[in-house]
Amino acid sequence: MGSPATSAPVAAGGVRLLDIVFAVGRVSLLLLALWLLAFIRSGVPIYVYLAAVTVSLAGVWATVREAADLKVWALYIMAFVLFAQLRTIADETGIATQFDYPIDADRLLFFGSVPTVWLQEHFYAFAQIGVLEVVTIMVYLTYFVFPHLVVFAVWRLDRKHFPVYAVGIVGTVYLGLVLSLMVPTAPPWLAGQTGDLPHVFRILEDISQEVTPGTYALVYDVAGPNDVAAMPSLHTAIPAVVAMIAWSRARRPLAVAAWLYVIAMGSSLVYLGEHYVVDVLAGVGAAAVVVALVSAWQRRRERQADPSPPTSVSRFRS
Repeated sequence: MGSPATSAPVAAGGVRLLDIVFAVGRVSLLLLALWLLAFIRSGVPIYVYLAAVTVSLAGVWATVREAADLKVWALYIMAFVLFAQLRTIADETGIATQFDYPIDADRLLFFGSVPTVWLQEHFYAFAQIGVLEVVTIMVYLTYFVFPHLVVFAVWRLDRKHFPVYAVGIVGTVYLGLVLSLMVPTAPPWLAGQTGDLPHVFRILEDISQEVTPGTYALVYDVAGPNDVAAMPSLHTAIPAVVAMIAWSRARRPLAVAAWLYVIAMGSSLVYLGEHYVVDVLAGVGAAAVVVALVSAWQRRRERQADPSPPTSVSRFRS
């Protein structure tokens, strides 16, 4: 039988192992909640929808211990749940869908050419899968998990700036929602179908139908998308708001990587026929507006937390 001296380290090791197991379990539960959140859409049956929301909120409640963080997480999740519902009505406002102005804007920017049309004419053959198609589709699909993974990573690694990223992302999706409600705008692939543009392929649909027929239509119905919410591009706006916040708050290599992701996303959207360049630029502009507002909000929070006047340059920059 072991002595007290030898049994104490064993007991301590068992406690540490148990702590690690619980920590991994908590993180996994929150990741599950975010995974469900990423796929909450209005097209699913109501009982599935309610179950996903319940599990997401329960996962946050069981995982997040700090009251302030719990409040931010709950608001973040409910904001995305509401957004998923509201976004589907952008084509039911009675406002006429706009086709011409983004085409005219792209032609003005690119000397008479529409980049989507030019890129597809030069690089795409119908339903032919190449490296370019694989890369751009993969980049496009990352949008559905990117914001949630960013918020999770910041919460784990940089708790101080967690509210800034969460509020910035939520503010961006709602600004984009308001603008798309005010000016419903058709994407290039839809303009190609109506004859407003020469034929434009919706490459993601073409490739999906070629690889797994019927899967795209099923996922599309479940996703409950809005075909006339192209302006501004939220696929670009959300990565852009993350990159802008990261530029002043994260290490420079991470901030540079975030901007490279913005460029990759914007380029992919244009090539795939999902957005015009002007939609992408508008997404960056919307992100800039939100970052300005969130930065002002954060400075106010910091002043309220520490009402004493700044005493140094470094304090002012914090």
